[in-house]
Amino acid sequence: MLQSPNLHGPTNHWLLYLILKVRPGSRSHKQPLVLLDMDTVAGRPEGKLRHVSRVAIKDQTAKVKSIDVVAGTTVSDLVSLLASNGREKFRFNPNVEGCAHWCTEVLHDLVTARFIPEHQAQECVSSAQYIMNRYWVKGRSQGTPRPFQYGTFY
Repeated sequence: MLQSPNLHGPTNHWLLYLILKVRPGSRSHKQPLVLLDMDTVAGRPEGKLRHVSRVAIKDQTAKVKSIDVVAGTTVSDLVSLLASNGREKFRFNPNVEGCAHWCTEVLHDLVTARFIPEHQAQECVSSAQYIMNRYWVKGRSQGTPRPFQYGTFY
């Protein structure tokens, strides 16, 4: 989640960084960090899925919640799931907000497809709902409650 200025009050831009576990028997010992983001173009309300492999978490990140992804899950698996569930295109609301809605739906998809271990599924969804209903500032331990903003998939 990144801090983001907004004309209609303080907000955050929510996105997902997923750490993919190395497959058993793989020669690589690095865990790929994958970014899944619903990106706007020039402040327009239409967004498109952006996915980047081997990225670093940005310095301006204000809130991080770690969630394990099932071993053997690939970037291709994630992108295919999102495409098949219609998550690759999203229309933000008129204030160009709604990324928390997109992230929440993607998390539900990951849980349903069992990419997030069953024993973590409920904790994952409930902590995400708590975190994404607040405005966070880097370095502060408490977030300020904020109304959840919705968008639509198209």
